[in-house]
Amino acid sequence: RRMSIVVVGSCNIDLIAYTPKLPKSGETVKGSHFQQGFGGKGANQAVCAARLGANVHMVGKLGQDSNGENTLKNFKENNVDASAITQSEPGVASGVALITVDEEGSNTITIVGGANEAITPKDIQNARSTIAKGDYILFQLEIPLESTMEGLKIAKEEGKQTVLNPAPAQHLPSEIFEYCDLVVPNETELEELTGKSVKSIEDAKSAAMHLIEKGVKRVIVTMGSQGSIMIAKDEFHHAPSTKIEKVVDTSGAGDCFIGSLAVCLSKKIPLHEAMATANRIAGLSVQQKGTQTSYPKEKI
Repeated sequence: RRMSIVVVGSCNIDLIAYTPKLPKSGETVKGSHFQQGFGGKGANQAVCAARLGANVHMVGKLGQDSNGENTLKNFKENNVDASAITQSEPGVASGVALITVDEEGSNTITIVGGANEAITPKDIQNARSTIAKGDYILFQLEIPLESTMEGLKIAKEEGKQTVLNPAPAQHLPSEIFEYCDLVVPNETELEELTGKSVKSIEDAKSAAMHLIEKGVKRVIVTMGSQGSIMIAKDEFHHAPSTKIEKVVDTSGAGDCFIGSLAVCLSKKIPLHEAMATANRIAGLSVQQKGTQTSYPKEKI
């Protein structure tokens, strides 16, 4: 039996404008290039895992619009099972992200959650049979927190391994952590979760221990050029990053790491090896433009 991954989360359309500089308030700047792509942290993680050969189901919500239709087509093309995706009420559009990127690679992003914001705990309860099909269940923070919480509880009731990517960064109620087998933040998200400053690997290690004390089994912190670290009650591992020729576009790299990691873990690959593989695959993705378009197709 192929191991299955279920992603409970967001789907967006990314509208990306590349400009020489970011506009100031009231200023109009001429852009050099426009790109439309598929995004949303949930959808990114699902597509990444499917491209690596995993059996993937997506639980989410789309608007009754062309963006929604195109997103479903994109899932089909990438072999993601979208049968548990529901439609929002008329007038609630699919989620969009308006992204402006300057020549330095700095960006501003405005997300209009739309249908993602309309995912209710009831929707998640209705998706229980899909969650029950998974071995690893992935969550992020781009849908309402009460719905993510419901999903985590259902996943644990069904005896599944749960992975929470606490992004975008926000403070979370302590009770969420007892339902998390693995929490995967970056440095900023770890700071937001713990209120501790995270500048070094040592900082990350001590901040992550706070989450372990709250009931998380393991924490993996992604630290960009410093690679990633894993912290558990009596375990520590550092996986250095792979050498990257030229960074082109880092958008979606964190999602790529998590999608890759979940595939490795579902295949029973030891954690330190899974981290090294996820570092390598995320490293490949930042050397290409775009988000999902930068995710490699290979069999792990």
